[in-house]
Order: sequence, then structure tokens, then C-alpha cells
Amino acid sequence: MKRGDSINSGVEFFYKLSLRPEFQQDLIDIRKRLGISEKGYINLETRKKLWIDFKHANILELLGEEIYLKKRYDIPFPYWQFIDDYIFFGKPTNALNNDLPMAMLSPTKEIEEFYQEMNEPYITLLIFSNATKTKLADFIRKNWKEIEIEKQKGKRIRKAIYKDRNLLIKKLWQKSTKELQQEFGLTGKNKEHLIVEIVGKKEMGTLKNGYIRKMRYQK
Repeated sequence: MKRGDSINSGVEFFYKLSLRPEFQQDLIDIRKRLGISEKGYINLETRKKLWIDFKHANILELLGEEIYLKKRYDIPFPYWQFIDDYIFFGKPTNALNNDLPMAMLSPTKEIEEFYQEMNEPYITLLIFSNATKTKLADFIRKNWKEIEIEKQKGKRIRKAIYKDRNLLIKKLWQKSTKELQQEFGLTGKNKEHLIVEIVGKKEMGTLKNGYIRKMRYQK
């Protein structure tokens, strides 16, 4: 899909989605959890001043909320940047001017785990100290076929790794908050927080609340 086609189809997709009351309510709830104005911000400068600088933006929590929306509304990956726009501005803003990121330098473990949960294939490239820009580009070009194979292989492996954990989360979600408290000896009153704690105690990974929410809509 060409960038122009992706942008136009993304605008249309989110326009239709924005007409759904449940999507608008999700945006309001997410803004409240993230400490964002209920109606969002006017522009990028306002977001930087009021959320990034003043409230010390929690990027990991934002990623969890974006994954939740992606899963609930089955949003295609090429439209990922529109999710950010609608959370903060309620309309296409930044996505119209920026390409979807193709790579990331030195992501934290938490960010890498969030990306894995998007079910998008990716691979890790180890670059040695003797690499040059020209040689690295040549290496990628010559090995692109193998890179594509490894991306698909990685996607299959990740699905297997998270299968047991996701099944546990779905099972726990069927229980009431009181049942979870009694069964696991916990005192928290928020079901999502309880499930995050239970999964952690079982050494099945450190999760964010956004991940628990999106699992409710996992197919």
C-alpha cells in the first residue's frame, strides 16, 4: 500500500469509527486514565506543554491504551498513528505528515513487549562496531529474503509464547473482583490491577492495564 493510499483509507476508516458512540466513550475514558483533557488537545504544541512536559507523559501506559483500541476495533497496522491522533486530538493531525516508523534504536524491554503484543512480525538486528552505513545497507539488501522469513518465524513463536498467559487472563476476567480477592488473597478493588498482580506472581510477565483491557476483545 502506497503512503497516499494508506493516509486516505486511514482517514476514511477513522471517520467511520468516530461515528460510533462506544469509540468516543473509550477515548474519553482513556484520556481520563492518562491525565489528558476530556476533549483532547488543540495541537501538538499544547500536548507537549500540558502532557509531555507538565504531566511527565507515561509512554508505556499510552502504548497499552493504543493496543487496547487496536484490538477492540480491529484497526489495521498501517493506521496505527491515527490512534494516537484520536486519543490526543479527536481527529487526524500528526499521522497526515509522518510515515509509520519502520525501525527503532535500542527499545526498552517494556516497549519491545508492547510491540510484540501488536502481533506484528519483527526481528532484531545486531550491528557490530566495524559496520559502516554503506556496508550495513548492502547487508540488508543482500539478506532481505532471509529477513522476511525470520519476521514471519518470529510472529509464530510469539503467538505460542503468549498463548498460556492470554488464556489465564481470559479465565481470570470471568471471575468477579471478590472471587479474585478471596482466591489469591489480594485486597485491591480494581479487577485489572488484580489480574496484573496475579500474572506477575505466577512469573508470566509484567503487564500494563491496557494489555488486560485489550485481551477482553482478543479473538
